[in-house]
Amino acid sequence: MFTSKIARKPLKAATALTATAALALTMSGCSGDSPSSEAGSGSTVSTVKVGMVALGQLPVDQAVAKDYFSQEGLPNVKIEYQTYPSGAAAIPAMLAGDIDFVYTNNVSAGLAISEGLDLKLAVGADSVSAGNQQVFVPTGSAVKSVKDLQGKTVSVNGLQGLGTLGVNVGLEAEGVDPASVKFTEVAFPEAVSVMQRGDTAATYIVQPFAQSAIAAGTAVKLFDFNDYEELKNLPIGNFYTTGSYASEHPDVVKSFAAAVNLALADLKADKKRVAELTVTAAKVSPETADTIAASIQYIPNQKPSETQRVFDLMTKYKFIENSININDVAVAE
Repeated sequence: MFTSKIARKPLKAATALTATAALALTMSGCSGDSPSSEAGSGSTVSTVKVGMVALGQLPVDQAVAKDYFSQEGLPNVKIEYQTYPSGAAAIPAMLAGDIDFVYTNNVSAGLAISEGLDLKLAVGADSVSAGNQQVFVPTGSAVKSVKDLQGKTVSVNGLQGLGTLGVNVGLEAEGVDPASVKFTEVAFPEAVSVMQRGDTAATYIVQPFAQSAIAAGTAVKLFDFNDYEELKNLPIGNFYTTGSYASEHPDVVKSFAAAVNLALADLKADKKRVAELTVTAAKVSPETADTIAASIQYIPNQKPSETQRVFDLMTKYKFIENSININDVAVAE
């Protein structure tokens, strides 16, 4: 019987990042125990609260199942989940002390850090790989190459997200000025149908939506992010904590990272296990889970310098004004 347990909470409504920045900064500077600390126990905690976006929970699920948290120094600790619709919603919750760690995409994290918010990189997770970040056009489209996107509209799931960043890289690599392309925000489930009716010329989508479009014959791949050196194996999402939590509980952060890295190694080597966890976490069919699992690339013991690549691209394409130095963000080992 495992000593680490998972408690799940209902979906929390999205919170605007900028609207909570002042409150979060104030609270992150407060002294005293965090909500998950045991009274009088110093850095020892009884509960670790983790915010989840999309399927970020899979490494934590695996770490719990294998009892890695106990093995790495967190015995009898309950792992408690809080699910959020986006990193923009999860990050303020962590800064306000509602959760201790958050899995979020690195673009959302970079935007928060650029605003002066107190985020620290605890441990890496997954990265771009062939088949998991792609741009599609309608079957029979006149758009045959990336160059044909000049002057066209491309949909992404978030205007300041990995999709826009990756499309910009692809456009520039093929000699197209990114400023000549219009981006519009469309959620993944609707992206292909919106494109089919002519509202967009191309769409950025991920699995299983890409495979569904291929199977239905409604869309064809234009390019894969992994086709371009600047995007190859680019970190997608990491687990972050706050600087204050890392200072108060360095042992917890170290143990959390070690346990997650063990889980990442398991999942990198076993796609069947990824699919099993996906069926439960996402409540999808085994067939859909297989498609998703095949597209995920986990990177155990990922070097912080890899995430620097994301922040550098954000500076290059003016997502942020000032560059971010990963040495100021990564938790010291």
